[in-house]
Amino acid sequence: MNASASLERTQYYLDLRYPVTIRELTPEEGGGYMATIPQLGSSTFVADGETAVEALEALEALRRHLIPKLLEDGEELPEPADEKETIEQYSGNLVLRIPKRLHARLASEAKRSACSINKLATELLSQSLERSVLLREMHRLLEEKGPQTAPLNSSSPKGTTQAARPKGLGVPKVSLPGDRA
Repeated sequence: MNASASLERTQYYLDLRYPVTIRELTPEEGGGYMATIPQLGSSTFVADGETAVEALEALEALRRHLIPKLLEDGEELPEPADEKETIEQYSGNLVLRIPKRLHARLASEAKRSACSINKLATELLSQSLERSVLLREMHRLLEEKGPQTAPLNSSSPKGTTQAARPKGLGVPKVSLPGDRA
């Protein structure tokens, strides 16, 4: 592909508008807001900020940086899909069989939290899935980068570049169906 066609293709993808998800981070996650582009990978296209606007601005800067790099590396990017259309294929009902002990613990915690078991389970599944996806993507990126990345500690010499560390990742890895061991 010649340089002109490559620039046109890059500009085409930069001009596309993908649905963005933004959510407030809990104090345990470091506070602030997190913005993602799920269709492009909510673990790759993720940014945060003290305010929702800062998170969106950071995500836009990241998008403008990553899209050309991904295209240059030969990655195929999807066209934006209508999120509502994609979600419409699911009913929102999920039936699970869980051990009685877990059911009792969920019921007890839901009562303590003054919410339904359904609401608590939905919140826990959502948080765990998000963290699992973030951790899996971080592991993938670290494997790709190899030893080039500086350690994540405060004792690094001044002027060294450290890897960006998303907030709130002090959770154990959760294995999902389809995960490789």
